[in-house]
Amino acid sequence: MDVVDIDRSPEHLRMVHAELGPLATRRGARVVAGAGLRWTLGDLLAAEAATTVDAPRAVHIAYTGGGRLATPRRGTPGERRAWVAGLGRPATALVDGREIDELPGEVRRLAWFPRPVGPSHAAAVPGGECVTVPRHLPRVETVRTYEAVTGWRAELLQATANLARTDRGRRWLARRASKGPRPRSAAELAEARWGCVAEAAGSATVGRAWAYGHDPVRLTAVIGVLLARTLAATPSDALPGGALAPSEVIPARAMLDELAERTDLRWSRTTVELSAEARLR
Repeated sequence: MDVVDIDRSPEHLRMVHAELGPLATRRGARVVAGAGLRWTLGDLLAAEAATTVDAPRAVHIAYTGGGRLATPRRGTPGERRAWVAGLGRPATALVDGREIDELPGEVRRLAWFPRPVGPSHAAAVPGGECVTVPRHLPRVETVRTYEAVTGWRAELLQATANLARTDRGRRWLARRASKGPRPRSAAELAEARWGCVAEAAGSATVGRAWAYGHDPVRLTAVIGVLLARTLAATPSDALPGGALAPSEVIPARAMLDELAERTDLRWSRTTVELSAEARLR
């Protein structure tokens, strides 16, 4: 039996690949986890950005909107509780070929979103791409995920993550989270804008692919349906069992084009020349 799982918890995705993946391989089942806006869009855009550079060595993926992980003020009570629970746990990132743990907000960078968002300050957050991207880009040594936040919110995120490392701090944050504003209505979600940009850095150029749109809930549903239909139509000898990245099930460009036909998603890519100073780093 094949499974498409839309849970967006990075810990859950990691567990699926580490623990359920070997079992699925033995049983001949295909399992795709993180099959929603997060983390499928990042995986697809990373794969597409990497096609524009030779020997990509680092991938950086940033999100804005679409179920904000850094400050989910308008999330459901369950989403806010999960946010508090995850804040005190170090996030796993792939850096120079090694998995390392770092608290949310410790690493910052500029994320090059397209207009109308534009370049944005971004802080590293737990992500699923450090698990999925190396499956189809095995030469990549660094993979990080980011959330677009203002500078002061990035500082607040890091301070809150430190607070969440203590039992007392987590209890206080949980009480605060339970008093958040009401979750967004279906109509508000349909109008909610999201964006995602992925950069794949090679020796001399950076490939950049981005996508944006509205209604993250509908987009997640369409992604799940497309992956499930593809698995059902693909024989096991063409796609063996195990835990798979979305880009292993459907080629990135084909899936992005299909999503653009079925939703208001728009996407593009470009290549940027690295400066002489950046090449020496």
